Amino acid sequence: MKIIIQDYTTAHSSESRLLYTELQSYENIEAFFWDVHQNKSSYDLMDSINPDFIVLSALGVNKDLLHYFTYNNIGKIVVLKIPNGTTQEQIQVIDDSEFVKKHVCLAISEKEMKNVRTVNLNPCVDTNIPDIPMKNHIPLCIVANKSNIHPFLLKLSESFHVMSYEKNDLADIIGPNISLCGLYHNYDQIVFDGITDFKQPFFDALYRSSNVTFCSDSEGLVEKGKILFGQNLNIANKNIDRDSLLNRLKEKHLPQNRVKQLLSQMPIDQSIFTEVNK
Repeated sequence: MKIIIQDYTTAHSSESRLLYTELQSYENIEAFFWDVHQNKSSYDLMDSINPDFIVLSALGVNKDLLHYFTYNNIGKIVVLKIPNGTTQEQIQVIDDSEFVKKHVCLAISEKEMKNVRTVNLNPCVDTNIPDIPMKNHIPLCIVANKSNIHPFLLKLSESFHVMSYEKNDLADIIGPNISLCGLYHNYDQIVFDGITDFKQPFFDALYRSSNVTFCSDSEGLVEKGKILFGQNLNIANKNIDRDSLLNRLKEKHLPQNRVKQLLSQMPIDQSIFTEVNK
């Protein structure tokens, strides 16, 4: 079975890359990564691979693909990634499109769709990103998600870095998570300030640093953390069990968990699950 995964990497997520890498561990799957920044036409890609399925971002469906699917009478081989944060109104437009009705067999989406089955893939650790060493460990990293930082965080240590995944005048280090993730192991403590949800950087930091918490006024985040991680990871909680947390990540929040979840919802022979990790 041949699967193309289009690159839909964002500042906070490398989901497409970790799915691709994990799919390569299956004997009966040939996975191909479509780097959209390379100058290869959609026609050439599809003709050269002739995929059984293609994972596409809703933002990456272009005129060439639409023409190719129509001209070649392609059926329902698309797994459509709906970007996180897409509004219900936008999803409705996508859901009612002819492309979805004719070509989409499954949608990766936070919200349900009426015309196609959906699967909600939570963020997870990207275990494929290598560590980047620093000369010295830094006591504290504050991940800033807005234009101000809780004042008490600035008093936790005299030596600290402020990190952000998007432009932020407060930040010492700015870049996408896929670039900054390798730095997390260099910090004794990481605090995500002002977050409203647990995105991939939080999972990656938990996996790589021994002391990761959040500071946020967002209602429900403590309870959501308990559901995902089995513990309250608010900075006010001084009784976080690191060993239990790491076991939870390895059990539920690694790439193999998300790929198994994805494949289980696709219209394929489910015996393929016996062919993992050859």
